[in-house]
Amino acid sequence: MEREELRNLPPDYAWTREALTDTFAVIMGGVAFPGRRPGFAVVAGLCHPNAKSDCEIHVLGEVESPDLGELLRACRGLGAKYRRAGMLRNEPFRWFGNGKHVGAQDIIWRLNRESGNQFDRLDIESTVLLDDPTPYLTMFSLLSGFTRPEQKRLYLHGCTAAHAMNELPPDELAETKLGEYPSVEALAFVVGGLREWLDYRPTGPVDRNASPYGNWARFNRGKNSGASAAAADAYEAEWENHRR
Repeated sequence: MEREELRNLPPDYAWTREALTDTFAVIMGGVAFPGRRPGFAVVAGLCHPNAKSDCEIHVLGEVESPDLGELLRACRGLGAKYRRAGMLRNEPFRWFGNGKHVGAQDIIWRLNRESGNQFDRLDIESTVLLDDPTPYLTMFSLLSGFTRPEQKRLYLHGCTAAHAMNELPPDELAETKLGEYPSVEALAFVVGGLREWLDYRPTGPVDRNASPYGNWARFNRGKNSGASAAAADAYEAEWENHRR
């Protein structure tokens, strides 16, 4: 699909797995858990780069829920829906958020153990924004840079975060804490993750049908690798020991 056509697609466009693979080098998600407001999750794809500096991102889907369990189950559904070809059998769809949230870890562990779920495993990697003392200043700078009209690289396709970004109080960004605007946070988490992937992607010719995570060290340690059944079993054993 040509970039100009892609930029004008409606929000509810029905993607096939083949079209996703041909169009996007990698697809990931960002999730912000419920707090004072309902939690939110966003899935976005990074177009196959034509050059190292080519970073065009498109929002593909989103979901909102005040219930943590429902939100995570919806994330698993989005991961299955937008899973591109080439991913390994036990390789989970990648999400960025708070990977250290104990309640979420427990729910994810249970979801991943459900029968017939070997292709829909859920994994959340912690975003670097968790350690940022002024996360909203960083997120506002990131998203503003990607949506600047003269050099637009992020296409929102009418997603909820597009409206929430206009609600951000510019004079209060330095004091605004995570949890205030989950839709904006989820969008920033995935955009930051996709930009990071671009820095680690393999150089030279790339097999579009290969796993997009193969050479990314962030996802090749411990339970996050997801590259084999052994890794998945180790993850489950870890939780079994934790809960005893």
